[in-house]
Amino acid sequence: MRISTKLFSGFTVVVSLMAVLSYYSLVISQGYLRDGAGKDFVFLAEETLTRINNAIYRRIEELQLHAKHLMLHNILSTSNEKFEKLADREDFINKRDVEWRSTPMQDVTPFMSELIDNAFSKDLRNDFIFFYKKKYGHKLYVEIFVTNKYGVNVAMSGRTGDYRQSDEIWWQMAKEQGYYIGDVEYDKSARKYGIPIAIGISDQKDRFLGVMKVLVGIDGLIREVEMTSKKHETTRIMVMTKEGRVIYKSKAFIFMEDLSGTKLFKKMNSQDGFFISSAGNRERLYSYSRSKGYREFEGLNWLLIISHDVQEVLRTSIALRHKIIYISLILIIAGCLIIYLMSRSITIPIKKLILGAQRLGEGNLEHHVDIKAKDETGELAAAFNRMGNDLKIVTASRNELNREISERERAVAKLLASEAQLQLVADHAPVLIAQCDSKMRYKFVNRRYAEAFRSTRIDIVGKHIREVLGEKTYAKAFPHMEKVLAGNTTEYDIDLPVTSGGTRTVNVTYAPERDTSGQVVGFIAA
Repeated sequence: MRISTKLFSGFTVVVSLMAVLSYYSLVISQGYLRDGAGKDFVFLAEETLTRINNAIYRRIEELQLHAKHLMLHNILSTSNEKFEKLADREDFINKRDVEWRSTPMQDVTPFMSELIDNAFSKDLRNDFIFFYKKKYGHKLYVEIFVTNKYGVNVAMSGRTGDYRQSDEIWWQMAKEQGYYIGDVEYDKSARKYGIPIAIGISDQKDRFLGVMKVLVGIDGLIREVEMTSKKHETTRIMVMTKEGRVIYKSKAFIFMEDLSGTKLFKKMNSQDGFFISSAGNRERLYSYSRSKGYREFEGLNWLLIISHDVQEVLRTSIALRHKIIYISLILIIAGCLIIYLMSRSITIPIKKLILGAQRLGEGNLEHHVDIKAKDETGELAAAFNRMGNDLKIVTASRNELNREISERERAVAKLLASEAQLQLVADHAPVLIAQCDSKMRYKFVNRRYAEAFRSTRIDIVGKHIREVLGEKTYAKAFPHMEKVLAGNTTEYDIDLPVTSGGTRTVNVTYAPERDTSGQVVGFIAA
């Protein structure tokens, strides 16, 4: 079949397939577009949750870093020493705790004021409450307080519900595991919802000193992440606990509202996914994902839902699909004309090349193909002409090439014989010989060297010297190896194992091995 026929046949097939594909896309592309958008927003939901978990993890890291401050250690150590000296410590703590809890939440006793207004408490408020409020425009940390190792308050940003904290699960877990992070809860003392994080505090000798606890605000934490996740005007974000309680919405909502019984929540029964559901008289695309944690933080198994108006999400894609169809039709028509012109520009030069190949096959190495085109056919013609010239040169130099090959084969044979002779001499030499590289790995050993260590050349070559000599012998030889790798020949005596058992003292000489530029690339040991 001629090339022109093949081009037109192939183009006809392509046009037919494009027509079928266009029809197919018109029928089902809407579904694929929705699925693609749904998967993209599932990824966005996962990414948003990761950023939320990252934000929580950063809070943990900040607190752990703050827990290492020596000033904090000194304050807690002083408090612990004070309580250690109390003869009736438990009775003192219990009385203070009863008095504390019996005081109405809106009241503050002088003892409480003393803890709230001390210098350390002021530092905590400045470092955590005021600093981040000024930085982000909202309270990132709602509450913070510190206890000593007996679980009683030492400093706090505001009044807490209890004086003694050691009976709380979070305090005990922070002490045992180093940190605690809980799910969203309502803190009565702060009168806010937030995420409780507690960090165990230990000194440089890993002695437990106390616990620091904060309440991280939900709204500010999620709102900061939401701004980077808003892709459309109709984008809405909702975050739920694993039980189906709402902890955040882009619009007004009831905090901790229970949605576990709704159809929306029941559809989200897997790790992640998407679906379309009606909201009023509009369809919305819901994509969701469950928290997978971040680094060592396992996450709180929150459920994040991102929803969009379907028409807004698909508007650009639908318009783009129509443009692609129109452009395809125009290209098909233009392609028919282009194929015709291309077929002529290809077939004519090819006929000339066919004639040239026939002449060359007949032995006429002087024949040249006259094609002056500046495309691939012109390059092919030039290559064809060069091939004729090269054939003449190759034919003339064939005997010279065969002679050179024979000489190289003889040289290789001599080299192999020399290497075998060198190996034979080294194996029968009455000394231990080894060649090592600059990283102290064996490149060559003679037979006596291998036998001295009850091994074989194959097992030793490539290993580090430490693996063969052993730690004790290697430690004695190491200074001399450093010296020879610095370019100096060195000699010393050392005890080596013998095949009959025990050891013997041998004299060892290390000589540096250099490359053509004079750089030390290893050493010879004998």
